[in-house]
Amino acid sequence: MTEHFRAAGLDAPIDGARLDALIFSRLLFDPQQYLVAVDDAQPDQPLAFCHWTELPPAPPETSPRLPEISLALICVGTHSDRAGLAQALLQTAEVQWRARQASLVLGGTLHPHGGPYLGMPPLHGLAGVPDADHETAAWLSERGFVPRELWEHFSLSLDQLRAPVDRELLLLRRQCAVQPFEAPPPVDRRRALAAAGFDIEGFRLTEPRQPTAQRTIEMWLDDPEFGPSGSTGAILNELPADNAADPRYRLLLAEALRALAQQRRLRVVTALPLGSPWAPFLAALGFRASGLGAIFQKQLTGIA
Repeated sequence: MTEHFRAAGLDAPIDGARLDALIFSRLLFDPQQYLVAVDDAQPDQPLAFCHWTELPPAPPETSPRLPEISLALICVGTHSDRAGLAQALLQTAEVQWRARQASLVLGGTLHPHGGPYLGMPPLHGLAGVPDADHETAAWLSERGFVPRELWEHFSLSLDQLRAPVDRELLLLRRQCAVQPFEAPPPVDRRRALAAAGFDIEGFRLTEPRQPTAQRTIEMWLDDPEFGPSGSTGAILNELPADNAADPRYRLLLAEALRALAQQRRLRVVTALPLGSPWAPFLAALGFRASGLGAIFQKQLTGIA
């Protein structure tokens, strides 16, 4: 895995112990969904692997549906025929998907669906095949995958955090209170995966004039010893586009980031759909765009 991403020019400080702790030892891991390519002469030396999972239905699920698959990751190490290994793995995996009568396969770490590699660099639990990883995109394209969504990655060094200068936000800051609170237990797959490797901390904005109209966001705080990336960073969970025009949500985000900076957190990362209305405000706070990720898809229903 490390060799694959380093070949693409991406830093990937991943080792076997971290993979085991965060992926292989979890209850969600199914060995039948993990395919490894080896050389018969050296069967103890993996050459490549791919890992897929079945996506849970989006609630509320009211009618039966065909399974949908997430091809969470495909990695090929140093080998003279990297493309051949990748295609052999994808072909074998597709046989399994068709045996399950899957209707759709999504390729790439999936931000909205909770891919299992949350927080593991260079993926950071965000979205899609990194734009630098042209090989993986080519392998998927050769198997009939097409781009489905583009997501933009953002990163903020908290020592570079800028306070918002919007007058409306300055006024709201006098009227509202932002406080951390203990986030409820996870009930969806994405948050359950996050809880396995992060401390989930919520932040709530309250306003005396509207005590019932509370707004919340979540930060997933990494542990420098046990967390996925081994750093004092954080992942900012989803920012729904509908909230971008609400000044109270913008204030909530700014104050939550300020609280993390006071905790001596170093870095916050997140991902947004390309063109999200949140992007200008993130830039105003000091976030920098740090690359794109593409999510691919392949329809299996009706394909021979």
